[in-house]
Amino acid sequence: MKNRFLLFGLLAWTTVVFSTAFTAEYLQWDDNVFILQNELLRLPWREFFEASWTRYFFGDYLPLTLLSYRLEVELFGFSSSAQHLVNLLLHLLNISLLWRWLPLSRQKAFFVIAIFALHPMQSEVVMWVSERKSLLAIFFALLALLSVDYGEKKGRLGFLGYWLFFALSLLSKATVIFLPVILLCQDLFVRRNRDLKPLLLKHAPAFILAGIWGLLRVLAYGQSVGELPQTMTSADYWWQLAPRVATAFGFYWTSFVLPFHQMVIYPPYEGLSGGWPWLLGGLVMSGLLIWKYRQRKSAEFLFYAIWVFLLLAPILHFVPRINFVSDRYLYFPIVGMASLLALSFPKWMERKWFLGLLVIGLSVLTWNRSQVWLNNEKFWSSAASHNPQSGIARNNWGLELLKQKRVTEAVAELEAALTVGEKDGTSHLAANSLGMIYSSPELPSFRNLEKAESFYRKSIALSPRDSEISEFNLSLVLLQQGRNSEALSVLSDLQRKLSQAPDSKNAGLLKMTENLISRVQSPAGNGLSE
Repeated sequence: MKNRFLLFGLLAWTTVVFSTAFTAEYLQWDDNVFILQNELLRLPWREFFEASWTRYFFGDYLPLTLLSYRLEVELFGFSSSAQHLVNLLLHLLNISLLWRWLPLSRQKAFFVIAIFALHPMQSEVVMWVSERKSLLAIFFALLALLSVDYGEKKGRLGFLGYWLFFALSLLSKATVIFLPVILLCQDLFVRRNRDLKPLLLKHAPAFILAGIWGLLRVLAYGQSVGELPQTMTSADYWWQLAPRVATAFGFYWTSFVLPFHQMVIYPPYEGLSGGWPWLLGGLVMSGLLIWKYRQRKSAEFLFYAIWVFLLLAPILHFVPRINFVSDRYLYFPIVGMASLLALSFPKWMERKWFLGLLVIGLSVLTWNRSQVWLNNEKFWSSAASHNPQSGIARNNWGLELLKQKRVTEAVAELEAALTVGEKDGTSHLAANSLGMIYSSPELPSFRNLEKAESFYRKSIALSPRDSEISEFNLSLVLLQQGRNSEALSVLSDLQRKLSQAPDSKNAGLLKMTENLISRVQSPAGNGLSE
């Protein structure tokens, strides 16, 4: 009974700490792609299932995540409050499932679960609707873990649940693709089960699923990134691999222990000169844990060390990634990190005052961090101020200033983003945004169609692979200048490009392009220039 009161108290307190979610807005940071501009969510059910299950979306394969969004839109419309509430409920369910599964003593388990529930690094996943995929993936992964425990007691029926829930986790996001390896290590080192045939029967289906989804993930990501094959065959990539991996690993350990300098967008990897504090932090923590393991020789300790490494492995740049590091990638690995600390310092876990201070300290940090995710103004002002060298942050902060009618400030910020973006390859975003300002009828004092056309063409030249929005906007400017044949040529090329794309994220843009082509080709098409 006392355990239940502790759990209910933690769930209630977590709800208070993340209560900002009740009033949080959609963010112009993937929420527009996954929800607001996602044409799949407006399709009839049959067409939705066909599109979501047979095509990639935004460089990934996420049919179950898309289904959750589709159900919410059906029930609540495009309600940011409802979708944030679902995120919070999933986090609370994950806390409850972890409480049920975690094989540690009560004090150690409370320490670990409190960190999982309240650590400020969890804010990104809980407060960002677009990270529904991680919450769903971990929800089904925890059910898979519980099913394995049930199978150990009741036989193969539980293992059917393991395979089913693991598949559902992968259909949400391939976050826990190495879960079968983690569970095999638990059998070998913790349960000391060395009988090969039962282990094969238990884990082989999950390994097959992991292999299939690993291939799907690489193919989807390769289609989205484009330069993935060239990057992986370059000498510079292999030369920088070890320090890059070590620095990223150090970042996650340092941020776990000292969560005081979080950012929305972190700087890219620039070698050891910029990343040495993270690398040093990772080396110190790794050395401390190795020392503790050699003292204890604990199979449990080894299991959680494997847990951390394998759950972080997909995002440690063994395969090139767009983002160097992000808070959201720590959502499930943090369980292993906290468990390692609990096993290393068991006496601290027995001190109620320490656990109380831990909960209060984490709550204050997380409450403050969650405010950043409240709306676009707070989000992008934080991103731009903490990382002024990020072209994306400066561009989107400029767009937020534009939304607030602070046009002169917006132009200055976007011009800065154009310059800053030369380094991180995002100048095309600022060029497109400036084109929007100079082509807007609502801004007559800034309107200059020739200048707008120049910026759109510049955006297309800077990033031909990701130029769909700029191409559509260019066609609109050409139509406003009465150059309908040129606009039609741009639109026809864009239609062909979008219809052949294996990723369905631009389904809405394809529909708009087809509608505009029909209007241009109609007898009344000459009037479009007006």
